[in-house]
Amino acid sequence: MILFKGQPFSVDPACMGLQMVEVSFLFCLLMLGLLERRSGRFLPWPALAGVLVSVGLLNLLFNQLRIVLLVLFNIIPDSPMHDVVGLAGLALYVFVPIWFGLQWLFRRFAQQAAPAETLLPAVQPSHPKRAVQVALLLFLLWFAVTETGADESHVHGIQAIVPRGLPAGCVAEPLTDGVTKYTNDSLLIYVKPVRGWYSTEHTPLICWRGSGYEFGKMREEKAGESTYYIGTLEKKEEPLLYTAWWFDNGQLRTIEQARWRMLDAGGAPGFSLVNVTARDEATLRRQVQKMWQN
Repeated sequence: MILFKGQPFSVDPACMGLQMVEVSFLFCLLMLGLLERRSGRFLPWPALAGVLVSVGLLNLLFNQLRIVLLVLFNIIPDSPMHDVVGLAGLALYVFVPIWFGLQWLFRRFAQQAAPAETLLPAVQPSHPKRAVQVALLLFLLWFAVTETGADESHVHGIQAIVPRGLPAGCVAEPLTDGVTKYTNDSLLIYVKPVRGWYSTEHTPLICWRGSGYEFGKMREEKAGESTYYIGTLEKKEEPLLYTAWWFDNGQLRTIEQARWRMLDAGGAPGFSLVNVTARDEATLRRQVQKMWQN
């Protein structure tokens, strides 16, 4: 959410710039292939890595500038200028630097391609390299099996946490993957255990969208010394809902991905994702305060 001169602006998922990232990297790779074919030379791996990192940074920079301009001049999505600003900025801040930057890199660092017969002996893997490759492959297979087959209800050898400050009279219902649902007349609380620091854990932003809801007015709010996410859930012909969530291990509550993952990797009790939803904002805030004060 962005508040500018008293008017709220929200960045929709379709406006996050993901298509711009795809187009930028595609343009970069096409330019690399074109320059390699024309010159008969190629860039070394360090230069290629620098190119890809630079394209990513250019995308981040341009996307921030684009959002600022759209808000500053109040350009709504239905306006033709919305697309004009995006395309013009993409060309100026991404395509132009890639075009001239790659040509400069080829003049400065490109290497002449060696004859094919001289490359064959160099790419033959040695026995130590084969051993490393096999070990890496086995590790990835093991990781994939354990990641997809682990029972989330027994992370760190314990069940998902039971949140403190649960409302009186709530009913607990176990769901799949170790998730527990707590309900009463005014609240709905989900508690989902996280496998570990390595898990690609998704937030309620994905789960609720899968149920047909859209998020609005999502923001961070303080409760004591810690912070939680709060927002609204909107669905056609359905009453507006208010929801909040955070990560909790019974001792610490946080929304910082880096923090809970570092603690988890260091041996802290396993974390769970806690999501509280209510029909009115006052009830939600009272429940969050109650759970965070206990």
